[in-house]
Amino acid sequence: MSYSFGFFADTKEAAKAKAAEQFDAVVMPHQPVHARDRDAALANAAAMIDLLKAPDATEHVVVNMSGSCGWKYVEGVDQTTAPLTSVNANCSAHLGLRTS
Repeated sequence: MSYSFGFFADTKEAAKAKAAEQFDAVVMPHQPVHARDRDAALANAAAMIDLLKAPDATEHVVVNMSGSCGWKYVEGVDQTTAPLTSVNANCSAHLGLRTS
């Protein structure tokens, strides 16, 4: 199962909080297997965001996250506990100019 979403935030701390908020709102309700890689995906996002300088008054933090999990289907085994066979977590972060 895969996901992809993006957002922007005024500060680096707000961007890290929004990453968790968006992951939980966009990914988790429809793809419970991502409970398995949630912490790793959010740690990756935080690491990328932390590398940026603090945005000034003309900038905001722009983040795009995507990822996927594969698992071996086993009859009667819940997605959240199935053995994973592949994982992928991507995050890009940059400072963009505010438009308003």
